[in-house]
Amino acid sequence: MRCLLFIFFLTIANSSFAKKGHFRASKDCINAYEELIRFRITDGRKHLSKAIKEDPYNRIIILLQNYDEFIRLTFKDDPEVYKKNVGNKEKRLRYINNSFNNSPYYRLCKGIIHLQWSIIHIKYQENWRAANDFRKAHNYFKENKKLYPNFKETDIFYGAQKTIIGTIPNNYKWISNLIGMRGNVKVGMKLLGNSTKIKNPLFKHDAIFYYIFLNEIVLNDSKKAQRLLKSYETDSRNNYLYTFVESNLMLNNFNASKAIALINNRNKSKAYLQPIIFDYSLGSAYLHQLDYPKAILYLKKYLGSKSHFYKKDAALKIAYAYYLQDQLKSSAVYKNKIPKVGSTIADMDKQALKEYNRGYFVSKNLLKARLLFDGGNFASCIEILEDKKNNSSEREKLEWNYRLARVYDESRKMAPAISYYKQTLVSKNPNKEYYPARAALQLGFIFEKQNKRSLALSYFEKVLAMEGHQYKSSLDQKAKSGILRIKGK
Repeated sequence: MRCLLFIFFLTIANSSFAKKGHFRASKDCINAYEELIRFRITDGRKHLSKAIKEDPYNRIIILLQNYDEFIRLTFKDDPEVYKKNVGNKEKRLRYINNSFNNSPYYRLCKGIIHLQWSIIHIKYQENWRAANDFRKAHNYFKENKKLYPNFKETDIFYGAQKTIIGTIPNNYKWISNLIGMRGNVKVGMKLLGNSTKIKNPLFKHDAIFYYIFLNEIVLNDSKKAQRLLKSYETDSRNNYLYTFVESNLMLNNFNASKAIALINNRNKSKAYLQPIIFDYSLGSAYLHQLDYPKAILYLKKYLGSKSHFYKKDAALKIAYAYYLQDQLKSSAVYKNKIPKVGSTIADMDKQALKEYNRGYFVSKNLLKARLLFDGGNFASCIEILEDKKNNSSEREKLEWNYRLARVYDESRKMAPAISYYKQTLVSKNPNKEYYPARAALQLGFIFEKQNKRSLALSYFEKVLAMEGHQYKSSLDQKAKSGILRIKGK
């Protein structure tokens, strides 16, 4: 039945090319959008089929077809499906071009298609294609903003792009300047925040998603991101977009138990597309609770998927789980998989490869402290570190100081946190670990909150000056956001 509906959709779409299209956010289009965003792909297609029967020349349908593909290619991670469907972008753009261009939806739809494909291309390691689509999307949103300044739907995507461009590290700034993109975090976030108040239900989840995500990633304001989830009354049980957003937010903010509950309690109806990333997240969360059997179970499922993101990190985490159980042969097997699987696009995969190249794991106590800290068990982490700190080896002192600093920071004990961060900055770092850069970043955050602006600025600038570590790109982005906040930009 699903195949017949899809074939019918394509047939109708092809027959509609001869006549100029128009744009209408019909009830069926809105219903399709809602279902697709929830990852109920089949139900979304049923509404699209109804929309086609009612109005085959409505180009919003073409855009929503792209949403369908965007969600599947982004969350199912299948390179073969990507290769098979990569040409669909140009086909859809031709349909949009064959439409009346006096609608604010005309350029908006083209911009969204380019933006979504820029994200898809990144997932499948097509970086030049991604950059080109990102630039084209920016130009369409910019032009639409100029032509239709009161059409707030543009602000969702234009605001998100301005925010992202505004945090491009200085060593890559020439690229955005060369292709005429100008970013501004303050302006971008204001546009995006205001766009969440739009009455139009079409694109409302895009606005909420980008606003929450960028508050967390760019502004480093996880508390606000969590408040926004509550204020928007997002449904993390029945809408997988919000299951993903909230569980990811919990994992990044030391709440492994909440992340596990969110993923396990989601609606598991067969109507939903099942993102493989949930297995990776569950495996990571269980490892942070030192629940080794469950961690291994879910991380192995993820390792067997077609994804190429986070696979090196998944292999490393399985090796950790066996290592901490003294199953050294099994640990070695998965450690040796690290250079053979996945890619090094994500910072975590780069760090996993660095861990492999180091040739040894840190002591079990230090590793347990690291995992417990990431899971939010600060008391047990402090107990391990304080009890064993004087017995740490010379090569582990850098991380030992850093871990103590981080756990005291998150426990709101600022005096010892600052002291250990400063010790991290002066510790020997022959392997170019990221700990000093992260310590400088955290000191910048602390002094920014204390309104010691010049001191905060000096530490953010230290982050940008540090080279060679695996988290260079993401830490530089956070540091640059801090600098822009302090300077009021």
